[in-house]
Formats: sequence, structure tokens, C-alpha cells
Amino acid sequence: MTLREELIEYAERSSTLIEDSPQMDEENTKRKIIEPLIEILEWNILSSDVELEYSVQMGSGTKKVDYALKLQGTAVVFIEAKGCDTPLEQSHENQLKSYMRQVGVDWGLLSNGR
Repeated sequence: MTLREELIEYAERSSTLIEDSPQMDEENTKRKIIEPLIEILEWNILSSDVELEYSVQMGSGTKKVDYALKLQGTAVVFIEAKGCDTPLEQSHENQLKSYMRQVGVDWGLLSNGR
């Protein structure tokens, strides 16, 4: 199966899941929607190349981004997930951008599964 076919199948499956469970919370969204996409894009969720709850130093505190995709130990993509039950807002985008700026990551994905 080509990547395109896998992505089409993924989109159809995800759409059905969301239709069946529009109030899906963040943990279920991550497990059922976000993680399968990470795998389709050939990142092994169980490898050290994917770090869950990646720590980002923000001022005197530490924040966590849901996923960091890493190449040779360096974060190159951040993924911030919200539940399907959470409409995406500018504040969520700003949150992800601030994490990316802090670490020097150029690519980010913000998703509530929709």
C-alpha cells in the first residue's frame, strides 16, 4: 500500500471514529487518532525517536509537549494534541509555537483529531 493509500484509509477511519465519539477526550484522541498518524509517517512510537511528554524549559518552570519526534537524539517536530472535544484556539497555537521557539524546533503539528 502506498503512503497516499494509507493516509486516505487513515483519514476515513479517523473520521468514522470522530463521528462515533465526538466527545473523545485528549488521551483517546492521542491513542486512536494521533499515534496511528505518527506510525503511518514511519516514526516508531515505541522507539527512542518518539518521546512522549517531552520536557521544555520555560522560564523557571518546565512544560510538556505531547510528542517530540527526534532525529539522532534532537527534537525536529513537536506535536501538541487536544481532545476531539476541544475546539482549537489561537492560545493552543501560541502554546505550541512558544515550545518550538524555546527549543529551536522548526516543525509543529497541533491537532484535536479533526
